[in-house]
Amino acid sequence: MEINRDLKFNYNPETFLVYPDKPFALLDKYRYDLFFAPIVKEGVVYLATEDLKRVYSGTAVVPDNDAEAIREDGTEYVPVISFLARNLKLKCTVSQGRLVFAKNSVAAGRFENLWWDLYGRDKDWGDLYRVFWFEPLHRLIPYRLYVPTWYDGTEDMKLLCLLHGGGSNTDEAFESTGNRLQVFAEKLGYICLSIDAALADSTYGCLLLPEGADIPGLDYSCKENPLRLSETSIAYRKLAEESVIHVIDMISRIYRIDPDRRYLFGNSMGGMGTFHIPAEHPGIFRAIAPAGAAPDMRGFEYEKLKGLPILLIAGTEDYHGFDYIRNAYRITKEAGLDIRFLPVGGGHHEDCYKEVLQELFDFFEENC
Repeated sequence: MEINRDLKFNYNPETFLVYPDKPFALLDKYRYDLFFAPIVKEGVVYLATEDLKRVYSGTAVVPDNDAEAIREDGTEYVPVISFLARNLKLKCTVSQGRLVFAKNSVAAGRFENLWWDLYGRDKDWGDLYRVFWFEPLHRLIPYRLYVPTWYDGTEDMKLLCLLHGGGSNTDEAFESTGNRLQVFAEKLGYICLSIDAALADSTYGCLLLPEGADIPGLDYSCKENPLRLSETSIAYRKLAEESVIHVIDMISRIYRIDPDRRYLFGNSMGGMGTFHIPAEHPGIFRAIAPAGAAPDMRGFEYEKLKGLPILLIAGTEDYHGFDYIRNAYRITKEAGLDIRFLPVGGGHHEDCYKEVLQELFDFFEENC
């Protein structure tokens, strides 16, 4: 399938930082493990053309056959400063030996330099920011991890996957809770994986909307596609869904993860995905906790979730509709699903779950 270059990705990098002596680089704050380590010749830093094509895939065209290219062990390298200046019009700021590329010069303050130093020391615990290459979308997609400081790979860990809301990013659940999410993860032994939506408003592959959505042309006489999405739009949403499964599988290989203790939480658009993905990919999660949204049950095949423990969270002041979410609970409960409803008094759409973190982790711990 041809990739639509006009497609709007959820994350578009603004800065690209290169360590001349490291086999990885940074896209903003996300670490990208280079396929080929940089080469330094006579003070000039060279990067592999293949890596640059991945970094700027979807945002710029990286040309082949550059006049200044060299070949090492069959791989083409280009002088990164002059190459990006000539071809992508990017400026390079040198900060303590690191090369930072952006459209405009980057003023690195003390905090940025300390943060980049921490990366340079190969930090592998606490908050980690990464990207992975997803070939079907021909794109680097970000994810964020929390790895307990005592993790040493000697025992299986619980994995909590997090899906963010529309217009947000992988920081959402961490920042909305004032970083208390990491406190629970450290204490209870969870690796947390926050997954990017890949495409803006992808709904993680769900083709439905919540009950009460006021969208022109919404047609529930066609339950499998009430939005009347094009085949192309559906295909891209499904690729976003596949990217979620891909990164979960990847992290489950990189770290010692207990396959019987994987959990899923998401708010708003992420709540929709938290209903949808387990229905389409049974057996991945031990329990799920959607918040702030539920698919319109007129079109959702909720029977697929029978036997899966569900905690549905909603704030009483949710402007998207506490009553609609409670109605989804009523329908699924009456249908025999193993679902609980947790109302948050005074809670709002964006972050009501931050008030019930204890209850959220208690639910997951009950289902270990």
